Formats: sequence, C-alpha cells, structure tokens
Amino acid sequence: MACINEEAAQGAGESDSFSFAENWKRFLTGLSEPAIESAESSFVSFTKLISLQGVTFLDWGCESGLSSLVATRCGADLDVSIDVDSDSVEATIALCQQAGIPEERC
Repeated sequence: MACINEEAAQGAGESDSFSFAENWKRFLTGLSEPAIESAESSFVSFTKLISLQGVTFLDWGCESGLSSLVATRCGADLDVSIDVDSDSVEATIALCQQAGIPEERC
C-alpha cells in the first residue's frame, strides 16, 4: 500500500520546486533483475533476515520503491510505502507493477 504523507510534506515545508522522484523514475528505467537481486542480497546480508514472513514492513521515504520491492520479495505480509513526494509513490507503484506485484501489496 503506497501513500503520500501530506501532513509531513506540509510540516517539512516541501514544495514542488524539485522532485527527487523524477530522478528515481529515471533510475527505474535502467533497473535490471540482477540489480534487484543484489539489493535483496544486501538486505538479507545486512539484516540477517532470510524471510520477512509474518512481518509488516514500513518503507518510510520510499523513493524509488526498491526497498518495498525487496521486502515484498522477502515475504513481508504487508508492505506500507510512504513518501511526501507523490512522484516517489508513483515510482514505487510502477516498480511493483513492473515486477508483477499488485499495488495493494507494495
């Protein structure tokens, strides 16, 4: 489930003058399966968690959505992706769709 934290965006004084997510969208156009597998391997190595089954994963500041995708692929029961930038949320949803994961799972 990807969503925009409008309250946080307003509180942080975020504006639409620059969107980091535009960079993330460009990043996703060149994202390959080996790169995703590398991110997944790095996550497992860093956390020492082979599975996230039974876990709710919160991707706060989801940016490109790569962490959300990794959590879902590692078996998280629910992945909540949130960002103050609507373009980041769109990038996260697009990445999950590209990977064949329903929007409500990412």
